[in-house]
Amino acid sequence: MREDPLAKPVQFVRGVGPRRAQRFARLGVRTVEDLLLHVPVRYVDRRTVKPLRALRPGEEAVVLGRVVGVGVHEKNTVVQVSDGTGVVELVWLNMPYMARRFQEGYTVLAWGKVYRKRGVKRLYHPEHEVFLGPADLERSTVAGKIIPVYRLTEGLSAKEVRAAVRAALEDIWEEIKNVVPEEIVARRRLMERRVALQEVHFPSDEARAQAARATLAYEEAFLFFVNLLTKASVSKERGPQFAPPGELSKRFLESLPFELTGDQRRAIEEIDRDLQGPHPMHRLLQGDVGTGKTVVAAYAAVRAVESGYQAAVMSPTEVLAEQSFSVFSEYLEPLGIRVVLLEASLSKKKREENLELLRLGAAGAAVGTHALTS
Repeated sequence: MREDPLAKPVQFVRGVGPRRAQRFARLGVRTVEDLLLHVPVRYVDRRTVKPLRALRPGEEAVVLGRVVGVGVHEKNTVVQVSDGTGVVELVWLNMPYMARRFQEGYTVLAWGKVYRKRGVKRLYHPEHEVFLGPADLERSTVAGKIIPVYRLTEGLSAKEVRAAVRAALEDIWEEIKNVVPEEIVARRRLMERRVALQEVHFPSDEARAQAARATLAYEEAFLFFVNLLTKASVSKERGPQFAPPGELSKRFLESLPFELTGDQRRAIEEIDRDLQGPHPMHRLLQGDVGTGKTVVAAYAAVRAVESGYQAAVMSPTEVLAEQSFSVFSEYLEPLGIRVVLLEASLSKKKREENLELLRLGAAGAAVGTHALTS
C-alpha cells in the first residue's frame, strides 16, 4: 500500500531535513499534515509599501528601498535604506553578524514598527527579505502580498516556515483530497481542502483567508464528531466508574467567586451521571466564548482526582494551553491539586520535572498540547 503523503515525516519536505525537523517538532509539527495545519495566528498586509518620507513614528509600516550603507557600531548592525524620497535605518542590536547579509545596491523589503532616534527613522529587528535585483523581487513570496504570521520557536524563522509550507503544497497538491464528503462541501459552501490550505497560508485577500479558516475549522469539527460517534457506536469497553461527588467537589463549587449558570449546572449534572456510569464518557461541551466552559472542565478534572485518578487537559496551541494552565491552577491548586504544564517548547529539564511529578502522583492534573501524548 502506498504511504499517505500527508503522514510522511516533515523532515522529508524539500528544504527541511533532520535538524530543522527537530525545531518543527517543538511546535508539534511532525508530519506533512501537521505542517499544513500549522495555520497562521494572524496576517500582515504587505500590499501597500509606504514612501520613506511618509513614515510616522509609532506606526507599523512596510518599506522598500535600496541599501545605501551598511555598518556595525558597538556590535549593532545598522543598514541604511533609501527609496529616493527619504532614508530609514534598519537596526539589529547586539547582532553584528547581520551586516554580512547586506551589500550596497541590494534591494530590501522590511516591515515593523517605526521609531525616531536623533531625527532618524528606524525599524528595530524588522522582518525583512533581501533581493539582488528586480527579477529576484518579482519571485518573492512576501512582496506585495498578505503575509502569514506563525507561531515560531528558537532557530526557526517565519521565512523557513513559509518555504516549507509552499514546498509541501507544491509537491503533494494533486494528492490532497477532501476529508468532508463532497455533498457537505457543496451544501456548506466550503472550499476544497487543498484550496483552503493554499489560501490559509498564502491568501489572495482577507475574505479568502477567512473562508479558508472557516473550512478547516469545519473539517476539524466534522472529524471530531465522526470519531466521537464511531467510538460511541462500537465501543463496548468498560471504563472506571467514579463514586458520587464528594467533599473535594463540594469545596470546589463553594470556592467559585460566582454563581454557576443553569446551563453550567446541567452540564455538570450530565458529566457526573456519565462518570458514575459503566462506560467511558464521550461528550462534547459546546458554548460561545465567555460562557464558562473552562470551569465545567475544571470540575470534571476535580472529579477525576477525587476518584483517585489524574486529569489531562489538551489544548490545540501553546498559547491556549498556557491560558488554560493559568485558569486550572487558579481553580485547583487552592484545593491541594497540583497542576503541571506539558508543551513542546518546555526545556527538557522542566518537562522531566513535570513528568516525574505526574509519575509520583504529586501532580493531579496536566495541561498542555499534543505533547501530553508524546
